Amino acid sequence: MAIPSEVKKTIEIINEKIESLVKLRDSLMCEFGITEARDRREAIDDRQLPMPIPIRPVTTSNRNTRKQQVIEYIGAHGPRSRKEIAAGLGIPEGTVSYVLNDRKLFFPASRGKWDVLPTGGNTGESENTSSLGVCRE
Repeated sequence: MAIPSEVKKTIEIINEKIESLVKLRDSLMCEFGITEARDRREAIDDRQLPMPIPIRPVTTSNRNTRKQQVIEYIGAHGPRSRKEIAAGLGIPEGTVSYVLNDRKLFFPASRGKWDVLPTGGNTGESENTSSLGVCRE
């Protein structure tokens, strides 16, 4: 089986990166006086590397998800812009944008304001229109 040219190019790029990293490693070892093969093995012993930091889950059972927070905020304050939602909840605008992309829960109401679908996502046959009759993606 012939290797596609894109794969060959990718392999070439990876090999160049490896070569660059080996040169960097050798330079660091030289800088710190590591010259013998035994010293090099000891210098890169995995047991000397720090343990990775465990990643906490973003939500726990006693906290609302970002979607739930946005739903509750809009429910309490009415349709709001992404910027207003972010400021009101104290979360990044990018997070708000990501949450609002869920078209089963949210729709663009008017003039950059977003609202929650009144049916909680069950829109029936009119799935592609908001309550205002404006097309949604």
